[in-house]
Amino acid sequence: MYPDSQFVDHYVAAIQDEQLTETHDAWVEQRLAEDFMRNADTTMRAGVLAVLLTWALLFNHVSVIGLSIWALVSLAIMSNCYFTAKAFERLSRLASPDMARFFKRYGWGWPAIAVAFAFPVFFYHERVPAINEYLCLMILVGIGAVGASLMAARLQCQQQFTHALCGTTLLALLCHGLLELPMAPSYTSMVLLMLVLLFWVLILYLGKHLHALQRSSYSAQFGNEQLIRSLRQQTQAAKEAVQMKNNLLASAAHDLRQPVHALAFYADWLRNEPQLADSLLPKILAATDSVNTLFNSLFDFARIEAGAITVNLGEVEIDQMMEEMAVQFAPAADNKGLTLRCQPLKATVRSDPLLLRRIVANLLANAIRYTEKGGVMIAARTVGDRLWLEVSDSGVGISADHLPHVFKEFYRAPIHEGTADSFGLGLAIVQRLCRVLGHTVSISSVLGKGTRCRLDMHLPAQDSISDSGEPQLEQAQMYAQMMPRVRAQ
Repeated sequence: MYPDSQFVDHYVAAIQDEQLTETHDAWVEQRLAEDFMRNADTTMRAGVLAVLLTWALLFNHVSVIGLSIWALVSLAIMSNCYFTAKAFERLSRLASPDMARFFKRYGWGWPAIAVAFAFPVFFYHERVPAINEYLCLMILVGIGAVGASLMAARLQCQQQFTHALCGTTLLALLCHGLLELPMAPSYTSMVLLMLVLLFWVLILYLGKHLHALQRSSYSAQFGNEQLIRSLRQQTQAAKEAVQMKNNLLASAAHDLRQPVHALAFYADWLRNEPQLADSLLPKILAATDSVNTLFNSLFDFARIEAGAITVNLGEVEIDQMMEEMAVQFAPAADNKGLTLRCQPLKATVRSDPLLLRRIVANLLANAIRYTEKGGVMIAARTVGDRLWLEVSDSGVGISADHLPHVFKEFYRAPIHEGTADSFGLGLAIVQRLCRVLGHTVSISSVLGKGTRCRLDMHLPAQDSISDSGEPQLEQAQMYAQMMPRVRAQ
């Protein structure tokens, strides 16, 4: 059963949209992570200053040893950010950095720093002069505000930092209240407790709002870059299309010039010497046939490019089709003294019978045209759920440098230049017809030994087998089998 084409189109579009969404999310996450790490340096500088100011404000008011240990531990935790930044630099050089894994490994540093900033509340709340406590609390508020703004690029880290900062402060105030029992907590402690809760909510809201703004900005930037890239691709495609049409017209004009000049020459000769009509008529017909062949090829190529080819899919018996094509091209091969061999395989494929015959006809015509001795073979075999139909010859071959270009319109390898009846459109038409039918065509060649064109088609499920079981002939052996005429001579 073959899937409905509209369903396939929708499925492919959905896959492309999903891939674009994944690319968008990964790109935005990386930009946000880079912003976060750039701001981390500023946050740590502010943190070092906050530790030093807090140490100075509390000196001689609390235990100097405990305060000094707190300051050293805080600075040690903040120094971890330096190594985290170095690790991020190495990660950002990778093609597909895993940001989630990175922050899962190193993200503990920011809540640890927040705990260190808030820990002195255990020391100084209602134990130092009011002005000192007020200044220390303002430093803590400033750290929370700076963290909300500079760390918002990575919302999860910002929230963890805020929870750790406000949670530790709240815990310190609650512990102080428990120590005052059975007396009621002081009015100052109650007000401060409410302010911490309010500050906690506001900082979380601020971080979420700033993160949404930054993400929206980068999403718009990604969309703009995609649009610019798409416009560049479309512009380049338009330029290539114009260039291709210019090349097509130039090549067609070049290939038309010779037979048209020949027609004019023969017509003038016939006018001056009518008695030579019998000898000139075949030449005039040959030149006319060349012009008709080129025009037919151009019309076919134009119809394919315009999507005007009608496809009528049906069941094609490969063995019957191969034998018919062998019979059709046997006279052309015999006229050149070539052996045309056919190794049919009983199998059925789903394709357009007429278009498939045109493809095989073009391949056989090319093989006979570029083979001067030896022979041509058309063979088929199955590999898994695929059917390979191969047309091989023992002709001049094509060098590896020119193989990538043989499917271009009007392209002829230098060794084939000047070949009669060759306009360089045969393989270009074959490739485009294969694309219309969903088949694949490939070519391999050995210079001086021959060429093999392979048509790859899908087999229906009932015809699929693991392998034909026939040993694959090496190319040199295959050429040897196709050259009985040469050995006989």
